[in-house]
Amino acid sequence: MTQWEYLTFTAAYSGSDGLGMVKMYNDQEIDGWKQKKWAVASAMQELGAQGWELVSVLWRKTGEATYADPVYYFKRPKA
Repeated sequence: MTQWEYLTFTAAYSGSDGLGMVKMYNDQEIDGWKQKKWAVASAMQELGAQGWELVSVLWRKTGEATYADPVYYFKRPKA
């Protein structure tokens, strides 16, 4: 039976340029994430190269018309 390990990251999206930056990794905020500018597209390429597969993206609703930052869920077989 395959056993899985999981990883999440949360992205923040700017209204001005629409680019997403990773701000949390496995529920821990990345120190200085605004300065590091780890783009969502780059993060997904890096994680894919490490064998991670994107399985879901969840936008959590915070109010009647407002959504919180999306959480990306990944999995890969345990070694």
